[in-house]
Amino acid sequence: CGRMFIQPNVETEDSRLVPLDDLLGSGFALVEFEQPGVAARPLGEGRMPLSRIRVIARDERFVADAAALGAPGAIRVRDATGNIDRVFRESGVRAVVLRPDRYVAAGIARDASRDETDRVLEAIMRISMRTPAVTRPREAEELVVTEWQPGRSMNQ
Repeated sequence: CGRMFIQPNVETEDSRLVPLDDLLGSGFALVEFEQPGVAARPLGEGRMPLSRIRVIARDERFVADAAALGAPGAIRVRDATGNIDRVFRESGVRAVVLRPDRYVAAGIARDASRDETDRVLEAIMRISMRTPAVTRPREAEELVVTEWQPGRSMNQ
């Protein structure tokens, strides 16, 4: 946590290549990786005031819409460079919550329970509601469930 998230190009469902940052919005954002062949588990059940980006692997096809995958309202993109997949695998996460300044506020471990995930997202929601612009680093550090650094497992 506390590190800027990568800013790769992603491919939209209509085949446009765009910087990930262009899709994140101006507030907090949840970026989660879809696992091939695994049904999506809703994160926060739509209660969170944050943008939601669901990423598929660069060799996967868009086969269903986000609502059918348990993520209504999410923007689905393909990892055009493979960098998001690499960073998530190396870090042992299935999702990250980004602050408005695009620094990582929290990482959601691959094996995090639904309760753990909801607690992190609810804490983000509380902070986002009282912080109109950029989250103060001190508050974001309080949300850290596990240390997240690109290239390093979260369990180290």
